[in-house]
Amino acid sequence: MAPRDPWPSSLLLDSMLRALQLTVLSLDREAISPVPVFVLVMANLAGMVTVGAGIAFVARLALNRLRLWLQTWNGRERAVLFGFGTINRAVARHMAENDYAVTVVDKVFDDSARQLAAIHGLVLVAADLADPASLSPLRLDAAERVVVALGNDMANVELGTSLMRKNGPLVFMHVADVQLAGSLRQLGREGLSFLGGRGAAGAGPGWTFSLKEEAARNLMIKAQLALSARTMGQARVHLVIVGFGDQGRAVLLETLLDATAAGLAPPRITVIDREADCLALRFAALHPRLMDSSIPDEARPTLVFLEADMGETDLAANRQLTALEDQVPITAYVFCCGDDSVNLDAGLRLEQAMRRGARHTVPIYLAHRGAGMLPDALRQENRLSILRTFGATYDSVASSPLLRNDPDGPAKLLNGAYNDQAVEQGLMPRPDHRIDDNSAWAGLAETLQESNRRAIRHANTKLLDLGLRWRGGTMAGLPSIPHDVATFFHHVEAGLRYPGIIDDDDHGQAGSAEIDMARCVLAEHRRWLIDRAMDDWRQRRHGETRDNRQRIHSNIVRFADLDPKSKRFDAMMIRALLAHCASLSPEMAPQAFPLNKVCAFIEADGALAQGALGKATDVALAWSSNLSAVTAAQADDIVERLREWSLNPFATRLTIILGRTLDTRIGQSGMVSMAALVTRIDGAVDADVQLQVVSLHGRGNAGLSDTELKATMA
Repeated sequence: MAPRDPWPSSLLLDSMLRALQLTVLSLDREAISPVPVFVLVMANLAGMVTVGAGIAFVARLALNRLRLWLQTWNGRERAVLFGFGTINRAVARHMAENDYAVTVVDKVFDDSARQLAAIHGLVLVAADLADPASLSPLRLDAAERVVVALGNDMANVELGTSLMRKNGPLVFMHVADVQLAGSLRQLGREGLSFLGGRGAAGAGPGWTFSLKEEAARNLMIKAQLALSARTMGQARVHLVIVGFGDQGRAVLLETLLDATAAGLAPPRITVIDREADCLALRFAALHPRLMDSSIPDEARPTLVFLEADMGETDLAANRQLTALEDQVPITAYVFCCGDDSVNLDAGLRLEQAMRRGARHTVPIYLAHRGAGMLPDALRQENRLSILRTFGATYDSVASSPLLRNDPDGPAKLLNGAYNDQAVEQGLMPRPDHRIDDNSAWAGLAETLQESNRRAIRHANTKLLDLGLRWRGGTMAGLPSIPHDVATFFHHVEAGLRYPGIIDDDDHGQAGSAEIDMARCVLAEHRRWLIDRAMDDWRQRRHGETRDNRQRIHSNIVRFADLDPKSKRFDAMMIRALLAHCASLSPEMAPQAFPLNKVCAFIEADGALAQGALGKATDVALAWSSNLSAVTAAQADDIVERLREWSLNPFATRLTIILGRTLDTRIGQSGMVSMAALVTRIDGAVDADVQLQVVSLHGRGNAGLSDTELKATMA
């Protein structure tokens, strides 16, 4: 038998392998002679491919270097992002939409990353983040912002602090752990100095941020819990938080401040978690002043932890929920279990229980970070739905301080206005020259800086308590207040009888404006007491004096126990807020208007009995419990009136009050059910007007009488 040819040219894969060996490994051709022609062709092709790949690789590097160079000279502000996971992808989109030149740095990039880069004009740079030499071509000195979100908190902080330089870019480090984020803020630069190097105290500007905290703050603005509690006739805000991870803790802390409002008792927050007992102990260890008797009774919130697994519970028949509803009426539910699908499942089951009349109907907010969809797909939300979402990554990024030149700018302005008002009212000595806001801020301890940050976040609640309304009130940002309105409130505050302010019921004031202002001042003191407890301040004991370093204060007492001068310091925050909002340009911020509420009631015959809508800021709409449908002509008239009203700049809020469950049945042709009417109203009313549906009928199908409904509306 003749020997078999060692190089059978009929096998393609074998031939390609030999070609690669000939080209790359330079094997001796005589040792494998004779070489088939096909192998020689493949060898040359392999060489050409190898050279082409090398040229393409070098060209890509050169093109990236060129694009980096062009970014530094094109006149646009530039941002460098380290890491390209879910967070920085949302950051990249947001910054690109705001005309930033964006460079993204990571170890590797997949096809979806390259596609996103092509859409938004991003420059992708593959680099070893652990090797400083590989970062030198990035030209960080030519960037205005650096955002670090690598998916690990310590890696973010470590890399971020190493990039902080004097006169360098603003460095933002994402910290997912809410407790760690708070601790780093409390310690300020000293909290980062243990890492040494450029990250030590005295280095360039750097901030930590947490999207879970941003989500909680956005929820407070969106939910307006205090206003909802008042609308439902509740004595206090009662929020039920299901799930107590980082997101649940952030929601609880923000609610403690936001739900402390004029005319309402201190909030109650019920936490439901399958490990509630352990979580309660941990929370008490981290925030002892919130759980003990350090806060005076008039301001002390009620925090209750219940152990239950809502994912495996019949929400319609659960006895714990029934007991909660009977003890203190619930204002809203917030589901933040850490898994979007778990939140959605539990929220849907609770919504069905509400629709069947097994539970009181109140808003349900679901933490929903999203599945990486484009932001426009998440923009529209049904204003009539019981279920509402919060915490979408893109929305949290858009409201974060990433695009601010000074993330503490609003808090600095408020602190400066507070000092100005205190000097003007004789509560602080007048300096030889006014200290600028930046210098005054730099002189504050970190705990006092954080207190000002919380105060600016509570501003919306204060303005609502004062009876001010503005369009887009469920979005971040403060409104512009006319100077005459701010001056009016300043005069009202100056005329208060402070010795007469004891509590919400015993205010000792002459007029309605003075009563409202007295309640606002009292609420501000209560908010301040909770704020101090969050930072572990305590009341001074006998023989002690105030000590900011040890966090000892002399005013952690009931408002009635303060001396007259100290009482006015609480009012200075309100005066400062009014002065700050009066300084905002109406072209740059929505204008606020004094509350002007009109009640519109649809009688049993379908006729709309109302005062003239005129310049109403708020409209409350309800209808007779005997009414299940209106004629088509009546429906057209109601919808058109509300549509025309909603187009006015002073129209801010429409509240639809249900005295019984919505009836979808139509008795005869030509009639429009009340459920269909509500849907038509939602479609007609301008998107900038806040629309809220409030159900007052409780569990079961028993409705309120017309007299009860009208009394509630008034």
